[in-house]
Amino acid sequence: EGAIACGYFVSTMMKHAGYNVERAKLGQQASQNIIYTFTGGPYIHKGHRMKLEEFAAKIKALGPGLHIVGLDTHAGLLWHDGQELWFLHSTVAEVGETIKERASESGVLGRSAYRITGNLTADDRAVEAWLTGRALPVYQPAAVAR
Repeated sequence: EGAIACGYFVSTMMKHAGYNVERAKLGQQASQNIIYTFTGGPYIHKGHRMKLEEFAAKIKALGPGLHIVGLDTHAGLLWHDGQELWFLHSTVAEVGETIKERASESGVLGRSAYRITGNLTADDRAVEAWLTGRALPVYQPAAVAR
């Protein structure tokens, strides 16, 4: 019950699904850092400045599964159930209310110029961490030298 910020929504969902993560620390990260906590390399898909229909088709083409998605100023989950691609997130307009909507009809997904996803169900390491309860440290990018 109550409102929840988007990063905390994602981190809470992952914690409750059985991933061994620091929920509070993870929820405070940029969406890209949340994604890289769970997966990387070939399981990362970008759709910067793509039309929403093209982006949704690209993710659907990867097949059924669960993705974490990062946007300009938002984070959520994309779930392809074998038929439809769903966007699960804590809405920004309704003060942190959680929602499941068709990705192809999502205003927030459509307005974002920056889109990055991490395909959790395709990554054997992410699945292994989930099954074994191996702790996943929160991803922190290397400091930039000045």
